[in-house]
Amino acid sequence: MLVDLLTENGGKMPAKQVKAEVSDAGYSWTAANRAKDKAGIESAKEKGTTKGGWTWFLPGAAP
Repeated sequence: MLVDLLTENGGKMPAKQVKAEVSDAGYSWTAANRAKDKAGIESAKEKGTTKGGWTWFLPGAAP
């Protein structure tokens, strides 16, 4: 589900948006983080700001 979700959104999405989609699909955030690790999905804090959020991205689609 996560790989499909990220692929449909250009390979990257804000973590808050991912969390909302995961919740709407009936999964827990803990399960999503486990699946993220197994699928090789990466995450990083937005660069250039201390208040920026996290972004989840597919390998090769770094923010």
